Amino acid sequence: MDKHAGYKDCIIMYKSSTPQDVVDTACDKIEAMGGHIKHIYKIGIKGIAARIPDDLVNAFDIDPWVNYVEPDGIATIQ
Repeated sequence: MDKHAGYKDCIIMYKSSTPQDVVDTACDKIEAMGGHIKHIYKIGIKGIAARIPDDLVNAFDIDPWVNYVEPDGIATIQ
């Protein structure tokens, strides 16, 4: 069984006006539900790269502080 089934690797990008405690609370919630924070972006942009439980992805999609949620992956230039 895949230990990552039920999780998605995502980047959550917040509006620049988002208070840091909103981002911190989101990180706590992700980890409390078994997710994993890979990186917290604080300089220039506000965001989180994380392995997120499927149940939380939609919650971030409708969060008014969130600009967008996208799959995390490797970017390439051809």
